[in-house]
Amino acid sequence: MKDHQEQTPVDAVRQVLSSVVGANRVQQVRDDDLIFEHRVIDSLHVVEFVERIETTFGLEVDGADLTSENFSSLQAIARFVEARQAVS
Repeated sequence: MKDHQEQTPVDAVRQVLSSVVGANRVQQVRDDDLIFEHRVIDSLHVVEFVERIETTFGLEVDGADLTSENFSSLQAIARFVEARQAVS
């Protein structure tokens, strides 16, 4: 198991998503899988997921940020988080 300090950004996003929808739903998801198309998360969980992303990574997600480019996959979300943290 990886030490928390060695956790990749994608692993961190995966952990947040697991906390919202359950580890069983996220376990088989590849980093580049489209999480809405694969029905890993639905509209009912999006608000909670975004709130946890904000809390976990110390950033604010605006409505304009909720695009498929930023939130389509674990990899896309990790890129968004890294980019947002870089400008903070």
